[in-house]
Amino acid sequence: MKVFFSIIIIILHLACFSQQDVNYQHKKVSKFIQKTYDIDEFSLKEIQVNNKLNGKLFIIRTNTDSSSVVYIGRVNSCRADGCSIDNNSTNGSFEYFDYVIAFNKAKQIINIKVYNYQATHGQEITAKSWLKQFNYNENKDTFVVNKNIDAISGATISVYAITNDINKVEEVLREYLSIF
Repeated sequence: MKVFFSIIIIILHLACFSQQDVNYQHKKVSKFIQKTYDIDEFSLKEIQVNNKLNGKLFIIRTNTDSSSVVYIGRVNSCRADGCSIDNNSTNGSFEYFDYVIAFNKAKQIINIKVYNYQATHGQEITAKSWLKQFNYNENKDTFVVNKNIDAISGATISVYAITNDINKVEEVLREYLSIF
């Protein structure tokens, strides 16, 4: 009988705490794109980047323009009982948050929003004022915590995780969109 209840508890635990895929059609993402680019109607065309990212790059298509790019992705963070920040890991040993980055025609970040924060700690990184420091990286410098990105006490793992992910997204964007 104990084995039966143990199996039921494990199944419930997996069902409740397993991660779903990134929601690329999230209402907050659509509103973010509309507000950032000041557009009413748009469509997204995925850019294939050979699974180098834990998310997807899209070209935003409107009636008048189709040269802006948006990235929608997931960053792995920590669980309260430990850490495993391998973005390619699928074993569920981490918490996560989903975010969206808007790029202008010059491949510069113009806006970032964390729209689905599922981690228990580090929510301070969702603040617009903190995320603004990634905008308009004129020198194309790599972002480094405590150099050109402010650290946040109590959100150390989330700060490093999102900073590393943004660096990876910018690298892939430069590599794959040289014609952009």
